[in-house]
Amino acid sequence: MKKKIKLLTISLLAFITIGHSQSNDTIRGKIISSITRKKPVGEIVISEKGSTDFIKADSLGYFKFITKNKKSEYHLVIIAGDYDVQEFVFKSKWLNYKRPKHIVVNAKCRLNKEKASSDWKAGKAKLYLMSGITPIATTKKDKRFERKYGLKYYDFGCEARLPECLIDYNTRVFKNLDLTFGRKWKKNVRKEVIGYQ
Repeated sequence: MKKKIKLLTISLLAFITIGHSQSNDTIRGKIISSITRKKPVGEIVISEKGSTDFIKADSLGYFKFITKNKKSEYHLVIIAGDYDVQEFVFKSKWLNYKRPKHIVVNAKCRLNKEKASSDWKAGKAKLYLMSGITPIATTKKDKRFERKYGLKYYDFGCEARLPECLIDYNTRVFKNLDLTFGRKWKKNVRKEVIGYQ
């Protein structure tokens, strides 16, 4: 009798294991920004549409999501930093790829390198700052910098949306400053300027 129960238990466990492995898939991916082609700034949460289960991507944007059922397509909901909530259709044929599927989250930047170029030409360029909850007041030194280099500081405090857009804008202004004035501007620029290392 004990032998039959043991055999039945082993058979049942084998059935459960096989059934479980056939009922789900592991989706591997990497979330990247349409602006920087790197991980978006901020936390990334991924879930399957209609499910309350979710996982978070790691510090590089990689994730592994175990589904509840095998399907030909998986509808993922992606919440990434300040980007709008986005949906992505992940096809089962991508499950066997050696590399994780790159999933691009799109953003429409009002402030970008094109805007920076046109602002620079029009003499209206800015350097965007993100100093925190309490914006840091502009000093006399900052005003001298603004006059000397023909631009203005603009501080978002802690309310800047999509830092990637601001980095794109500021990076173009940095290049224009280098081309026009050489590197001497770097000694006096505010360190809170977004994208300035």
